[in-house]
Amino acid sequence: MEYDSFRMSSYINLILNYISNSYLISLFNSILWVAGLFTAAIALSGCIFMDMTFNSHKEIEQRVIKSQKAVPDAYFEGANGSMCSGLTPFWWRRFASPSIESLINRVMEGNLDIKAAFQRIKAEAALLRAERASWFPYVTGDFSISRDRRPGFFGPDIGTNYKGGISVKYELDLWGKIAHSVRSREFSLNATVEDRDALNIMITSETVRRYFGVVALIERKRLLKRRISLLKKKRAIMTDRFNQGLISSDAIYAADILIDRLASEYEAIGHRVVTEKSALLLLMGRSASEREEAFKGIAFSYPLFSAPLSMPETIIQDGVPFCAIFRRPDLKSSLMRVRAQDEMVAKRFSDIFPSINLMLSKGYTRSASSFGIISGQFWSIASSVAGVIFDAKRKRSLVEVENARLNQALIAYEKAVKGAAKEVEDAVYEYRMRMKRLKKAMDILRMKRELYDIKRLSYEQGNVDALSYLEAEDGMLEASMNVIDEKNALLMAYIGVVRAIGGQGWL
Repeated sequence: MEYDSFRMSSYINLILNYISNSYLISLFNSILWVAGLFTAAIALSGCIFMDMTFNSHKEIEQRVIKSQKAVPDAYFEGANGSMCSGLTPFWWRRFASPSIESLINRVMEGNLDIKAAFQRIKAEAALLRAERASWFPYVTGDFSISRDRRPGFFGPDIGTNYKGGISVKYELDLWGKIAHSVRSREFSLNATVEDRDALNIMITSETVRRYFGVVALIERKRLLKRRISLLKKKRAIMTDRFNQGLISSDAIYAADILIDRLASEYEAIGHRVVTEKSALLLLMGRSASEREEAFKGIAFSYPLFSAPLSMPETIIQDGVPFCAIFRRPDLKSSLMRVRAQDEMVAKRFSDIFPSINLMLSKGYTRSASSFGIISGQFWSIASSVAGVIFDAKRKRSLVEVENARLNQALIAYEKAVKGAAKEVEDAVYEYRMRMKRLKKAMDILRMKRELYDIKRLSYEQGNVDALSYLEAEDGMLEASMNVIDEKNALLMAYIGVVRAIGGQGWL
């Protein structure tokens, strides 16, 4: 045993003397000096690249402002705070209809697209949390145990070895790589939220549009039923006159054709009502078998003649103000994606620079050997700097890829702005035209009613025959149907304006 102890101490002294050799120490110091210069050179180049990144942010903002100025000047002139302050996202409440309110609530609760949009938001929020976690140390634990047999100085070493400990690793975000990744995810999350809001606008406007479509069809069907009944009475009178030889068969033939056409339309309206209600069921995420439950408490009746569809006079004459257009969620989403992609460019720039990590480990180890059992605590504190010396411009190429995607996002935003302006202009123009057509239809209806009142009074006094009286009533019903159609078309145009300016309306 004394010989073994002497031999082990001799080996240890030999190793220590070898390490302490002055040549190896000077070589080690030289390596550290070169590594320090290399790191400083990369850091200096990193500062230059960071300046380029910040300059790109300014350039992007200028291009965004330029895209926004693609909107006609008239929109800037009409951009006053009072106009936009009167807008509300609950625009459908101006109709004061409990059925519309209940229907929208059911749609928002059961719509499958909205549920999917919420899941996309949850996924983006989880990705954001994952990116933010990079700001914190990465802590791992490990434990290993083994039973080994290996050659030794004094025969085979057989023993149980184990090691356990905790390691902590932390990356210093000197170049802003983590910060840019986090901001990119934040913008992506905001864009996803805006996409959800845009979907809500589309679904609510479609719900109101379908509801009034059913109401208009039911009202038209009611008027058609009255017209068909009236025309049958008129035909009976014409048949009597034909039998008396007072009129030709052509008049009866024309009356039969008109009755058949209106009867076919009456039947088709029934199918259209079913189709519109099926579309509402789909919006609610319901199936056809749930029709009765889905529409329970929903009354498809509304006084279309008195529906409030007025807008501020400046909207009709001058157009929609600038502030209303840029409230559109789809424009906000497109802008958020530009900013997210801008941060991705900055992140790729920061990938060029070396990564600097701090590491700490502490644990307990036990190892059996021919010298005996060595056990005890261990710890280690270290730092590392890792950077690419040559990669054939791979990382720079990745920067160019993100730059190209950024330009695509900017082009998409400019296209969205111009498309929004066109959509608003088209919607306002349609509203103006429908207002004029409704006014003409109302004037015709008023004249038809006046004629009907005159004919009815003359008929009661015996001055005109029943046929003239029925013809006047039929003309009034036909004019009423035209007013219903124009009123419904104006409703659709109004909803189009509301949708075009981002789901904002007037109460």
